[in-house]
Amino acid sequence: MKTDILTDDTTGDIMLTPAGDIVIGTADEQIAERVLQYHPGEFKNAPQLGARADQLIAGNNPFWNQTAKKHLQAAGIDADVRQTGDKIIVEIK
Repeated sequence: MKTDILTDDTTGDIMLTPAGDIVIGTADEQIAERVLQYHPGEFKNAPQLGARADQLIAGNNPFWNQTAKKHLQAAGIDADVRQTGDKIIVEIK
């Protein structure tokens, strides 16, 4: 499990406590979401990282599941990625 500064799922804003402190917590899902959405070059500390989920909009990429799993592993996230019909399921272990 990785810890990080947490962001709001809908707005992307940094989450704050009622006292105004930054919220830090388990961020595996947040990190996985970013790794799957971003393109290579968007992470300055790991420029090769990014699974480009938007590729799936244009059509089915039969290798995307394997690529996504490799990118998640490179980010330290152990997950299974599988496709069921028109849905992609990412299960973080």
